[in-house]
Amino acid sequence: MDRAFWQSVAEAEYALPPGHALTDLTEELLGYLGSTDAELRDDIALTTLATWIDAGRYSGAELRAIAARVARNLRQGLGEADSDAVFLRTFSALILGSVIDYDNAQPFLEPGEASEILDHALDYLAGERDLRGFVAGKGWAHSAAHAADLLTYLARSRHLGTGELRQILHAIADKITAPAEHSYIYKEDERLAITAMAALRRDLLDRAFVGEWVGRLAFRGAPPWHLAAATPGAASARHNAKNLLRSLYFQLCFAKHQPAIAGQLRADLAEALQELEQRFYQVG
Repeated sequence: MDRAFWQSVAEAEYALPPGHALTDLTEELLGYLGSTDAELRDDIALTTLATWIDAGRYSGAELRAIAARVARNLRQGLGEADSDAVFLRTFSALILGSVIDYDNAQPFLEPGEASEILDHALDYLAGERDLRGFVAGKGWAHSAAHAADLLTYLARSRHLGTGELRQILHAIADKITAPAEHSYIYKEDERLAITAMAALRRDLLDRAFVGEWVGRLAFRGAPPWHLAAATPGAASARHNAKNLLRSLYFQLCFAKHQPAIAGQLRADLAEALQELEQRFYQVG
């Protein structure tokens, strides 16, 4: 189908066009997820698929097939940096998130299925090396943000308990504190903080665990930052972790739905931020 066709679908509020099979149109849209054309990938494929999923156009079996397809996409080119394969991975993560979001509202997945999707999401976040945000001429890659969105929906899942929520927070800490030749400047920290908030709002994580997690983000036990930040990778890690701490702190300050440990957590976050600053200027 050409762009005019898909524009007409959008103008018709995404009603299924007469004479066209949902299966065929879905296959075409899934094929656009890896396009370097931002209009095809984002405005047409992502928006249409997400809208149809949210509207309940697909059966449980069809959603499982879509989830399996996009989960496989998360492994395509994983570990590469600065290649166009990133678009297929990151936009597949968003579609997988839409499936989980639908299940959160209209249950159809079994616990084991949700756990399997969590495993795919965690493997993806850990393995993704292309951390570009906006790519000139091609649009958003935004892998960290898109992975965060997927994990946010998973953190809200009734199928995931304390152990899985801990896995999600550990995965965030692993990613954000890892030395990388990239600083997150496209609000990735805010999206990851939203994921952390989704996990914390379940009120299944005790204060001791969360306190230790905050300590990881403050690099407790690591070398003084005036030494460690001498390398670009370590400097980026400090920048990324500090911004995540800040984002989570302010989300806690203004969120209407607060986790049970919000008060103490705000104090822990403020202490961690102060500690990061003091350690950066520590001499000897």
